[in-house]
Amino acid sequence: MSTSPARRPLLAPALALAVAGTALSACTTAGGSGGGGWGSGATYPDATDLRRATAVWQDPWVAPTEALTAGPTSGPDAVTRTVGHRTTGYGDAPAGADPDRWTVGLEVEAAVASGWRLHAVDCAEPAAYLVRGDVEDLDTLRTALVVAGTDGVDVTAYVPHHRDGSWPDPGPVRDPATTCLSGAAGAGDAGDAAGLPDELDELDEGDPFPGDGATGDDERAVPRWPADDADDADDADVEARVAEVGADPWVAALPHDVPVPPAGDDDWRRDAPLLRERVPAEGATPAARLAATVAAVLATGTADAWAVTWVSCHPGDPARPAAATLRRTGEAGTAVLALTAAGDDTAVEARLVLPPAGWRAGTTYVDGLAALPPVPPAAVAGCGRDAAAPVTAAPVTAGTPAVLPASAWPTGE
Repeated sequence: MSTSPARRPLLAPALALAVAGTALSACTTAGGSGGGGWGSGATYPDATDLRRATAVWQDPWVAPTEALTAGPTSGPDAVTRTVGHRTTGYGDAPAGADPDRWTVGLEVEAAVASGWRLHAVDCAEPAAYLVRGDVEDLDTLRTALVVAGTDGVDVTAYVPHHRDGSWPDPGPVRDPATTCLSGAAGAGDAGDAAGLPDELDELDEGDPFPGDGATGDDERAVPRWPADDADDADDADVEARVAEVGADPWVAALPHDVPVPPAGDDDWRRDAPLLRERVPAEGATPAARLAATVAAVLATGTADAWAVTWVSCHPGDPARPAAATLRRTGEAGTAVLALTAAGDDTAVEARLVLPPAGWRAGTTYVDGLAALPPVPPAAVAGCGRDAAAPVTAAPVTAGTPAVLPASAWPTGE
C-alpha cells in the first residue's frame, strides 16, 4: 500500500482514448494499418471481455454514461481495463462538512448498499477503491475507483482483460463508518493513512497481470470489421437506425441531429452514433426535474417506443443527483437514452446512443436490452414528489440500466 497522499491523476476514459487515438493514429506495424497496429490481435476484445464489461454497464450503482470494453492500448502486449465511467454532480454539502469527502462518501454509501465492498480510502484526494465479486474469479470480478473531481464525483470501473491471469489483492474490507469519508468527528483510522493500493495505477492500462487465469489465443490475428458488401449493409443499417430515432418527435425537437460517425479503418475502433444535449426541465429538486423529463419523453416520443429500464433518485433532497435510462425500440433497431439531473442545474443531461456499425459481437446484448422489463410507473412517479417529500424520504432505485458503448473494437465476427 502507498503511504503518499499524492497520486497520478486519472484521465476520464473518453478523454484518455481521444488523446491516445490522436497520438497513435498514424502508427503502423505489421499487424495492421493506421491505428490498427496499436496492439496485437491477442489484446483485442473477445466474448469474455464483452461479457465482463456488460455486467458493469448494467450494474445499478455504476450505471456508466460512458461504456467501453477492455482492449488494446499502446504497445504490442499492453491492455486497457476501463469499461465504464460517469461524472456525477451533487448539490451543497451540509454545513461544516468537507464537500469532497461528503460526495465521495455518498457514492461509497450507495455502492455498499448495492453489494460492493470498500477496500481502501485516500483522505487527501479524496478517493475510494471498491470491489464487487471474488478476486479469485476473474469472470465475475468488478472494481471501481471513486474520486472527487472538479465537476463532481468521477466513478471509473475496471474489469480484468481476458489476457490477465490474476488481479491485485485489494486489501482488507473497510467499514465506511470508520473512515474519514463518514463525516463523523475524528473518524478515520490507520487504514486511511495507508491510502490506495499502488497497483491502481496499473488498472487503467498496462501489461497483463501474470497468473493462470488468462484466456484467449496468443497468435490471434488482428480482427477486422466486415468488408465490401457486408460493410455497406452495416452502414445502411446504421443510417436507417439514426433516421428512425431522429424522426421520433422528442428527439426531433432537440437542438441537434443524431450524427452518423465515419466508419474509419477496418481494424480500428468504431464510434457509435451518439448525441449529447442539455434539456431544460422544471422542478425544485434533481429528482423532480428527472421525473418531468422522463414524463416528457414518454408523452412526446413515438407511442409505445420508449420504456424506462432503470431509475435512481432521492425525492425531496436537492443535493442528491437523479438518473434514469430509457430504451427505444423500433423497426430499425434499439437506442438508449441516459438522463441525469444534479445540483441546482435546471437542465437535465441527455445522452442518446445507438449501436456502432457492424457490431455483431454485441447482437445478443442489444437484443437483451430490448427485452429488459420496464420500471413500474410508480417508481418513476416517486421521483416527482418534489419538495413536498422530506429530505429523509427513502431513495428510489429500480430496474436495470440500458447502456450502449460509445465505441467498439472489431472482433472478426
